[in-house]
Amino acid sequence: MSQHARLQHYDYGITCIDTELFRPGLACCYLVQQGDEAAFIDTGTRNSVPPLCLRYCMRLKSMGCH
Repeated sequence: MSQHARLQHYDYGITCIDTELFRPGLACCYLVQQGDEAAFIDTGTRNSVPPLCLRYCMRLKSMGCH
């Protein structure tokens, strides 16, 4: 997953993240946030965890969290 993965933001704190599995637009996972809690929803392999955590940290930073 590149640092420029496509994100689609929906209502209710739901963000769709393009996982770029094999190619962009093929598969995605979701980040669901409410208050100070968040959950990843993904059915991929453990290899997807590090880049997803990176995207989450980047999102928190863009929101002003440290």
